[in-house]
Amino acid sequence: MNSGSHGSSDGSRKDLLLIFLVTLFVYLPLLGTDVFDGNEPIRVIIAKEMLKTGNLTLPLLHGQLYFIKPPLMSWLIAASGDIFGIVNEWTARFPSVIAVLLTGYTVYFLTIRWLTREGRLFASLALLTMVSLITKGMTAEIDSLFVLLTSSALLTWFYGYTLQWKPVFVWIVPLSITGIGFLTKGPQGIAYFYFTVFAYLLYRRNLRFFFSLSHLAGFLCFLSILGIYLLTVLQHISLYEYFQMWKGQTTQRGSTSHSFGFLKHLVSYPVESFLSFLPWTFGFLPLMFMKELRTRAKELLSNDLFLFSFIMIAVNFPLYWLLPGARVRYILPLGPFVAIMLALLFVWYENEATGNPRITIFFKKFLYALLWIVSFCAVSIIPVTIFLKTVFSLHLILLMGALMLSILFLWLKRNTLITGSIPVVIALLTGFFMLIYSGTQAQLHEKRPDDPRKIARTINTLLPKDTGRVYEIGYDRFLEITCYLNRDVILLNSFDQLKSMDKQKDVYFIFDTAYLRKAQRSAGIDPGEDLRWDKVYSAPYKNKKTEIVLGHLRANDDAE
Repeated sequence: MNSGSHGSSDGSRKDLLLIFLVTLFVYLPLLGTDVFDGNEPIRVIIAKEMLKTGNLTLPLLHGQLYFIKPPLMSWLIAASGDIFGIVNEWTARFPSVIAVLLTGYTVYFLTIRWLTREGRLFASLALLTMVSLITKGMTAEIDSLFVLLTSSALLTWFYGYTLQWKPVFVWIVPLSITGIGFLTKGPQGIAYFYFTVFAYLLYRRNLRFFFSLSHLAGFLCFLSILGIYLLTVLQHISLYEYFQMWKGQTTQRGSTSHSFGFLKHLVSYPVESFLSFLPWTFGFLPLMFMKELRTRAKELLSNDLFLFSFIMIAVNFPLYWLLPGARVRYILPLGPFVAIMLALLFVWYENEATGNPRITIFFKKFLYALLWIVSFCAVSIIPVTIFLKTVFSLHLILLMGALMLSILFLWLKRNTLITGSIPVVIALLTGFFMLIYSGTQAQLHEKRPDDPRKIARTINTLLPKDTGRVYEIGYDRFLEITCYLNRDVILLNSFDQLKSMDKQKDVYFIFDTAYLRKAQRSAGIDPGEDLRWDKVYSAPYKNKKTEIVLGHLRANDDAE
């Protein structure tokens, strides 16, 4: 099972074009519609500051140094903004789309020895249209880039090791990629690489290759990349402070505030992980429910790539399953290897179907069930849209029309569709539904009274044109709002820091009432009494009990 059919060069070019077109279709149309959310504002604010100062080695978040995550994603956002002339939702998320596309191509090219051309296309399309990867691939967060670099490092190492490259290159190339990967999420990529490689070599009884001078040379290349980055960090903070910061991050991930949180995590994490790789994880169902396939499943392990992918998932998944604070996005680097395993399974199913008609029947029933499900979902879009009181926008009408026509075509061709067409069908249908979901979600966000763009737009209008700075007060930052402000934003830790500014004119500050209540309870601080200021604007924020407030500090010479 180790020899894949390379296929014609014309066929490969068609595959590459199809992968490119599917990426464009799924990711680009609504890339810039939704507001920045999650950790996106952090990357965007830092990128804007880098473009403003011209200093790429100084990550600033509202005037304060930010080294919790390395700056590679912010560099790419800044580069995208520089090329397109603006940093907005579309340009900030564009690097993630490129990362997803490159991951698809990496899987396609580096599996050529073990997968047929159809299998490699399956793996790439499955990767591109996994729910979790689509979700993260349409954001300005670091996850898509991290998946690209982590999977590229592992697949390059495996490719070189299996094809018997010179040992020094087997280690230098992937560990250099791992070093670059450190600049996305830090040590997490190192853990993925070494847990997988060590376990694979242990299984192969070749630990001598691990403890070799060639590996040392590769590790020194990794350290050189890491060292260059650390030199820039140590210009601003000490090495002790940097390690303490990472220690705090790790401790935070490993803790839970709920008494039964760990038990809940143990039960829910596998389920959430399975759902995150939908719809493709349903490809494991034939193996799970057909006894004759289960009895011959060991044949799959004779394929080195299947074995390597299985080991990668088997040794890394438990680490996050047993980590109480772990989130599903931490295991996204498993996605390419899940896709590879499913592609190998799919090719195996096709081969087994020649002598087992039950497999062919299963896939036909699966296709019919899929058509019924997507037909029901498509028809449900109209009443759901009416219930949610969203608008039948032009893009939604076009998407619904194209989806209906596609489903009608599939129903008409259901008896002539071949098994090999299933990956393309699933990829396109997934793309349609994710686009409709993304468009609906963006509309719902815009209707909310606490929509960050609306709040920021109002604040920008209320601030005087000659006011170039606004202060953000509190430890709970509202970056999803301040990332849209067209003024410099400076973080203050408490209201006390405003007292030294009472002689200045046009001092504006932003805080939320939840922080104000906490400050009043814990320190007895009451800005209404301790400071002279006026409320300029307020709006609901996150929940009905909390507001975000824009205040104006009265100067000492202002009239009472």
